[in-house]
Amino acid sequence: VLMSRHGWHWSAAVLASLRRAGFQTSSRWIAIHLGIPIVAVNVALQRLLRTGMLAMPSRGRWEVLRG
Repeated sequence: VLMSRHGWHWSAAVLASLRRAGFQTSSRWIAIHLGIPIVAVNVALQRLLRTGMLAMPSRGRWEVLRG
């Protein structure tokens, strides 16, 4: 229940973190910088990929497509 209630909020926060200086393509890095559980980051990343808002064309390269 907590995940679904905060899911889109966390997805928006994850997208915003991709624009931060020093961003690293790591769920752990995102979780630490946002102060949220790593599982929430992974759920948000899956949601962003599934909805076409984010692409991961190669290892270490993430692209915001929409948002």
